[in-house]
Amino acid sequence: MTDVLTDDAVLVAGLEAVPGVLEVVRAATGMRFAAVARVTADRWMACAVQDGIGLGIQPGGELPVETTICREVRQAVGPVVISDAQVDSVYFSHPTPSMYGFRSYVSTPIVLPDGTFFGVLCALDPEPRDLSAPWLLRMFRLHAELIAFQIDAHRRLAVGASDLAESRRDLATSRASHASSQADLATSRADFATSQTDLATARTDLRTSTASLADERESSDLREQFIAVLGHDLRNPLASIDAGAKLLAKENLSERGRGILDLVGKSVARMANLIDDVLDFARGRLGGGIAVKKADRVPLAPMLRQVVDELATGHAGRRIEVEFDGIGDCRCDPARIGQLLSNLVANALTHGASDAPVTVRGVMIDGIVELSVSNAGRPIPPEAMANLFQPFVRASSRPSQQGLGLGLYIASEIARAHGGTLTATSGPEATTFAFVMPA
Repeated sequence: MTDVLTDDAVLVAGLEAVPGVLEVVRAATGMRFAAVARVTADRWMACAVQDGIGLGIQPGGELPVETTICREVRQAVGPVVISDAQVDSVYFSHPTPSMYGFRSYVSTPIVLPDGTFFGVLCALDPEPRDLSAPWLLRMFRLHAELIAFQIDAHRRLAVGASDLAESRRDLATSRASHASSQADLATSRADFATSQTDLATARTDLRTSTASLADERESSDLREQFIAVLGHDLRNPLASIDAGAKLLAKENLSERGRGILDLVGKSVARMANLIDDVLDFARGRLGGGIAVKKADRVPLAPMLRQVVDELATGHAGRRIEVEFDGIGDCRCDPARIGQLLSNLVANALTHGASDAPVTVRGVMIDGIVELSVSNAGRPIPPEAMANLFQPFVRASSRPSQQGLGLGLYIASEIARAHGGTLTATSGPEATTFAFVMPA
């Protein structure tokens, strides 16, 4: 039997935003231990931990819940803030600070959208810290909401995947039943070769076809609803966090506070890109492919240069060599083509050698548009080439690497939607991705 708390701890440990949240919490408070914990009436389990004081708690580790202050947070469903336990009017005699050796402490409840208490986002330190600034508690609450909505979104995705798998099993069973009915019908025809039997068989086939058509329509509606719910439920909490951060920016903050707000803003932008990738993946897998809006006579070169310039700004230490002199106007969706090029150049900057330039070229020959992105560095292993454009596949794995592994998949889907192709070649000298489409 699986342990529900262990499953929840694994889920939280896999959330993209959690490491960044813990880093921001530590930087904002000056406290060296930060964690996300799953808390119930009788158990406390660490889900994600950044331990700078050697407390020894690892993800999946448990503490007796009665020895933690998190029990009070769960009972009150409210935060606990202690700047210095030795002089705090409420907690100066509490046994927990001396038991675990801390003086400063912050803990905020993580409450799921349906109102269920999940656990806490907490931080502590052996030294006292000034935690009286109101914006610190607001920051904790915003990050706790972000974690809660991510947990809920992942659970919804898991339920959706399970429902889809069950629908596919039901469809397979229906087809098997239909095949069995056909065999029985053949036997009946051999035994009763009459016009009445043929008519009954025709009516049965009509009813089966009608039922199958209704099932397909229902499945199509469910797919569209799933994509809509996914976009709504992930974007709304992210927009709330962004709005909250902008409100905090209007306050008289210290230089460090503004630096932390800048980190929050970058995390929000990164999460928005991840949501866009997930939505494109959902549309590509469940909605019949990524949609494009083609326009006639689109001047490609200026738009492509803008995409490269934006990426170059974010990678100031890298060289990007560009040649678009031979490319003219064509019929395409400019936003999607820009997204395709952005994914390819970002991939080259991530996996290519840092001391060699990334080369981007574009030409138009005999009504065919060709874009290529090349980088030096370690070649892609042959075993990875076969599945390179599948979702959640990466050409290499690095500790600093971020994202969901959907960039090349989405780029290939955009190419296909434009009636083109996206291919890759890799060798000791360079790795090149080439996009070709009719102009």
